[in-house]
Amino acid sequence: MVRRSLQQRRKAVTAAIAIGALLVAITSVLTFRLSDTPVAPEALTLDGARASATDPTPVRLDADLYLPPALDTDAANSGAKAAPAILLAHGFGGSKKSVSAQAESLVEAGFVVLAYSARGFGASSGLISMNAPQFEVADASRLIDYLSTRSEVISDGPGDPRIGIAGGSYGGALALMSAGYDPRVDAVAADITWNSLEQSLFGQSVISADANGERMQGAFKSLWSGLFFSAGQSAPGTPVTECGRFTTAWCAAYTRAAVTGTIDTAGAELMRASSPVSITDKITAPTLIGAGQADSLFPISQANANATQILNAHPDTPVKVSWHAGGHDGGLASADAVSEQVLALTRDWFTAHLA
Repeated sequence: MVRRSLQQRRKAVTAAIAIGALLVAITSVLTFRLSDTPVAPEALTLDGARASATDPTPVRLDADLYLPPALDTDAANSGAKAAPAILLAHGFGGSKKSVSAQAESLVEAGFVVLAYSARGFGASSGLISMNAPQFEVADASRLIDYLSTRSEVISDGPGDPRIGIAGGSYGGALALMSAGYDPRVDAVAADITWNSLEQSLFGQSVISADANGERMQGAFKSLWSGLFFSAGQSAPGTPVTECGRFTTAWCAAYTRAAVTGTIDTAGAELMRASSPVSITDKITAPTLIGAGQADSLFPISQANANATQILNAHPDTPVKVSWHAGGHDGGLASADAVSEQVLALTRDWFTAHLA
C-alpha cells in the first residue's frame, strides 16, 4: 500500500512536469507586445513580508521602478508634479519581465509603475502560497509602503500613496485581494482571474454536500492544476523537487488532489483564504474586471461573481466587467489584439479613477 501511494505521488509530479511546455501558451495570453520605445526602469530589491509563519525574515522581492520622463528623480527633487502609481503583478509562472510592456505603456500614460516578481518567482526569494493574505498579499502592502516614500508619487496622506493595482490571472487575484485587505488601494484592474479557487479547479462549480453531509466536488481540473504545479517545480538553474517552490501546505493539497481527485477540509480552507471570495465584501476601490470568452480555467462566471459580490456589499462602488475574446484557452482573436484591448481599458480605468 505504501509503495502504491509513492508510485501515485511520483506519477502526479511526473505528469505535472511533462505538461510544463504548455506554459508557452499561457505566457502568450498574459504578455503584451513590447513597445518600440522601451522605458529604462530602475532595478530594485525590496523587502516583502515574513518568509513563513515561523520565519520572520522578510522575503526579497525583485522589482523594477518605471518613472515617466517628466518625473525622473532630479525633476521630482526640484519640485516637479508627482503622479499616481501602479503596482503591476504578473501571471503564474511569470516574473517582472512578463509585464514590462504593460509597464512601459502605463508609464507613457503618465503613471509611476512598480513591476515586481512575486515571492517564489523570478529572482524573488520565498515560497509560493498562492496569494495567501499573510504572505503574497502582505508583500503587496510592503511595496505600497515603499511607494509611499517616493517623492514622484502623489501622496493622499502619511504612508498613503495614490495607488492602483493591476494584474492578470494570478496577478489579478492578487490585485483583488490587496484591495480587500489594504484600504490604501485606490483602483483595481483584474483580468481573467478567479473568485473561488476551489470552484475554479473542480469543474462546473459542483461543491456542496450530499444527504450525509459529506463534501461533494466536481471533476478535478488535473491538466490546469498540473500546469500550475509544474510552473512552480523549480527555480531556474535548480533541480526539480517534489514540492518545488511551493509551501508544504500547498504541496500537500495539490498532491492529494492529483492522487485522489479531491481535497479535504484543510485544503478547502487554504484555497478559500487565497480567493477573492473571502474578501470581496471589503473592496470599495473602483474595480475593472476582465473575463475571457475562451477560458476553461477561470470562466466568465468567476468574473461575474467577483463583480456581484463587490456590488452587493457596496452598491456605490464603481465596477466594470469587460468580456473579451481571449482567456487562458487562447480564443480566436490574436493574443496581441486582446492584450492591447485589455491594456487600453486598464489605462483608461486608472486615468479616470486615479488622475
